[in-house]
Amino acid sequence: MVRVPQAARDTAESLRKAPNSVVSGAPRRRRESLTVPAPPALPLLPEGPLKRSIWVFITAMWYKIIMHEYSTQELMIIAAARQIADGERIFVGMRLPITAYGVARLTHAPNAVGLFESGVARYEPADGMLYTMCDGPNQLGAAWTTGLIQIMGLLSGGRVHAGFIGGAEVDKFGNINTSYIGDIDNPKVKLPGSGGAPDIAAMAERLVIIINHQKHRLVEKVDFITSPGFLDGGDARKKAGLPGGGPAMLITDRATLQPYGPDNEFHLASIHPGHTLEEVVGNTGWDLKSMPNVTETPPPTEAEMDALHHIDKEGFWRS
Repeated sequence: MVRVPQAARDTAESLRKAPNSVVSGAPRRRRESLTVPAPPALPLLPEGPLKRSIWVFITAMWYKIIMHEYSTQELMIIAAARQIADGERIFVGMRLPITAYGVARLTHAPNAVGLFESGVARYEPADGMLYTMCDGPNQLGAAWTTGLIQIMGLLSGGRVHAGFIGGAEVDKFGNINTSYIGDIDNPKVKLPGSGGAPDIAAMAERLVIIINHQKHRLVEKVDFITSPGFLDGGDARKKAGLPGGGPAMLITDRATLQPYGPDNEFHLASIHPGHTLEEVVGNTGWDLKSMPNVTETPPPTEAEMDALHHIDKEGFWRS
């Protein structure tokens, strides 16, 4: 086991306590107003390979902590929150979208209503961090605590404006797989299944998909359609009699994609800061085309980050 010199530990501790540090959890200012100090010197470290190795590690951590005022997950949360309009009823889903709903409520959508498959409807964000929809704070102070049938019935009544869904695979037409990888009769992997996702995908006015941007996840054609997007593209969804509008946005850790053209195929809409077109295309499992005006995903505003940190007080999504 390598023994880290005390000087290195002291330096790491000073970084942890520094103002605007991700590790310390202190509020971080926007890039244009951030005064960046120089990396600390490590004069007490011994000469040789160990010193260089520790210096590289400390410097890399310094740049990660000081130079970036939001994490990839936080940018995805903000991008998801921007998909929620004021006054809308939203099927929130799990994990990232739970926080995204709270950010939207605290910023541009103060009258949005959050719906959860667990039988909960909320006006205000929960007073406590939620990791799943069934966590205790989600019931406390809820506007309505009822059953699965009553909540899901809002979909068939045409009362849900948007829903958030993740998955193991999504294809170029927005079909989502959370059931099987490989042949259904002899699958390589058996996934958790559908839950209420097919209902949300079929009947919400629009669908927002959140998934990591990897070639084995963004595929030409999913192995199994658990939750329908535009099926085979074009007007196939309408011909199948699905009442909802279908996918409207795909948010990944590298970019955002939107359906475009008569085929309703996902096209590149924006690239997240720090990523490139070549990287995004290279990690997509189909021949990804671009919208007419591809932009950089706008970084979070100070108000959006303040709202996010009000909800995520412990910094769960900051790493």
